[in-house]
Amino acid sequence: MNATKYQLGFLFTVFLLGSCGSSSSNSKPEGTVPIMTQTTPSIEQVGNATIETPKSIKSIYTSLDLENCKVLETSYEKRGGQALRCKGYQDIPLYVTKWGGRFDVDAGVPNSSWTTARRPYNSIGDTVEWRIHDGKPVAIILRYNFTTDGFYPTRSSELAVTSVGREGSPGCLIEWVKADAQPNQNTAARQIADRKAESFNCGSNLSAKP
Repeated sequence: MNATKYQLGFLFTVFLLGSCGSSSSNSKPEGTVPIMTQTTPSIEQVGNATIETPKSIKSIYTSLDLENCKVLETSYEKRGGQALRCKGYQDIPLYVTKWGGRFDVDAGVPNSSWTTARRPYNSIGDTVEWRIHDGKPVAIILRYNFTTDGFYPTRSSELAVTSVGREGSPGCLIEWVKADAQPNQNTAARQIADRKAESFNCGSNLSAKP
């Protein structure tokens, strides 16, 4: 009888230890919120230049409502277009030009280039994503919806990554990001903005505005 009790007690202890071990290894606390850590700056070598990556990178989203923009030039209206100054982020405005069924959007200050001069007819999205490096807006990401003309029109949607211009240094288109970009279109656009915007050299390879 005593031996049986000892055996049962031993088996019960082993069962409890096994249950505790299994619970601690497989269970996860409920309602855990991921913590966004602030990365420390790293040094990247690009050609002969040494670039320090930003400590903090984030996105801010603003609305682009063309109905609430200020008309800058009426000459565009005579030719079926508009030149507008719209609210952007903080004290950085957006300059929107529409002419010939095509849009062009500049951030900060207007430039003399036409982003979609050789592209199909298009419309633009109503949300602008601003990439912020250490509190400084360096690029915008905006969706353009293209439609070709003809008997069988095709439609496509691309993201334009554009650097933010400042007085004496206008921004420009950095790159178009297509829908099949990897790992996905939005992530690819952010990666391009973060990698290229601050050091991108805006040339004169785009067509002049009409």
